[in-house]
Amino acid sequence: MQRLPNELLAIIGEYTREEESFTKALCALTRCCRRFHQVYQPLLYSIIRIYRFDFSHVTMIAHLWRAPDVARLVQRLEVIWASCAKTIETSNAINHTFCSPSGPKEPYRLDQPDLLEVIDHALAEIFMPSEAEASLKWRSHLEILCGEAWVAVLLVRLTGLRTLWVAHDCSFLMADLLYKAARREQPFHRVPPLPQLLEVASHCDLRQAVRPWMDPEFLTPFFYLPAVRTIEGSAFSQRGRFDPRPPLAPLTVKHATRPVRELTISNVTYWPGLFDWIAASTHLEYLSVMIGRYSRWDDMMGARDVPFSAPRFRRSLLPVASSLRTLRLEGSNAYNTAWQLEQWTDADFAEHAEEQIGSLKPFTVLENLVMRHSFLIGEIPLTELFPASLKSLSIVDIVDEFYSDLLSDLWTLVRDRTSSFQLEELGIDLAGLPEETLSSLRNECDTAGIRLKSDVPPLDPCRRRGGFPYRYVNS
Repeated sequence: MQRLPNELLAIIGEYTREEESFTKALCALTRCCRRFHQVYQPLLYSIIRIYRFDFSHVTMIAHLWRAPDVARLVQRLEVIWASCAKTIETSNAINHTFCSPSGPKEPYRLDQPDLLEVIDHALAEIFMPSEAEASLKWRSHLEILCGEAWVAVLLVRLTGLRTLWVAHDCSFLMADLLYKAARREQPFHRVPPLPQLLEVASHCDLRQAVRPWMDPEFLTPFFYLPAVRTIEGSAFSQRGRFDPRPPLAPLTVKHATRPVRELTISNVTYWPGLFDWIAASTHLEYLSVMIGRYSRWDDMMGARDVPFSAPRFRRSLLPVASSLRTLRLEGSNAYNTAWQLEQWTDADFAEHAEEQIGSLKPFTVLENLVMRHSFLIGEIPLTELFPASLKSLSIVDIVDEFYSDLLSDLWTLVRDRTSSFQLEELGIDLAGLPEETLSSLRNECDTAGIRLKSDVPPLDPCRRRGGFPYRYVNS
């Protein structure tokens, strides 16, 4: 192999990277000779996956901290962490590497001088002298091998990172670091933070979560990083009254960076957080929202869901009316089922009934719309809701009692050749309807040159190019 040109060696490395165990293979190749090390080291460090944090990850992060030139090679980071209390419990009960000689009652603490030196240097770089209390808190987490703390330290060094995928059940430390990045505070006060980061995905790790929701505060700082274009996340709710973590201070920034263009949010029940994200995305082009299950009762942490309001959602979008090209607003299966089965009193229903979203005509460049049917039912006729720019309309979660009215409105919409806009594609759930009910609409669509489709692709958190991994569930 040593006689092969570097280009061919690189192709072999790229092929190896497609395998599940590519890290071990590339690591072995880099140790063969100096030439192989030069060729394969960039591939070896281009992707880092941390699914079960252990001591080997601590040594790797320490190496990358000492070698920033190598850390810059990392382009994609996929990481999972449990809450710190679980990290301690797991390290004591399961992984003997972390256990102290005295037994499982006390968490293991680092005593290797080289790693303690890395901790000293990292904390000195991340915190100002006036932040001694925060620095002390981080030190205690780093010394007991808290996965979140070590990943946060790693993130400071990843200046070449382009894609970040995280799954966790809550954040005690990472959110603090991300807020410093958004505000351009130390250690991000001299150069822009994560200057090449384009894509971010944040999901709740349902395997380990005590409460299967994440805090909106964790995602908010990414909207103020210099290069992020695409953000997706799932399972967001507000903090409960019994949450042991201190609340984060409101995020106020003094710079004008607002780069996010695409936002996909699934299973969300805390709407003020979403409205903050929209307000931070002044050039938003793609927005997809799936409403999570709403409950009238406090959960185990004392948090109560905020009912969704379609009119308020529309008002929050008005600042991006001149840039938004695609809008999806749907209910999750849990939301739809809960809404149908919930035993509402008259007072409850009056307070939480789904309202019409209102006119979308101010959205002058909107081309693609996927909308829950109930948000289109109201005083404004369907034929007067949409902007002239609309090309594709899909209606989902259709209310059975209004099916015939919907078909009649769509027939009028398609038949009106003098309307201010001309659809190219119309999507509606046609399952179970007799053909004679659809024949008139189908004929009008054919005459108008509109494609009538019966399948609307569901909102998929992994829809992104290349996808985000879920194989770790069985790893």
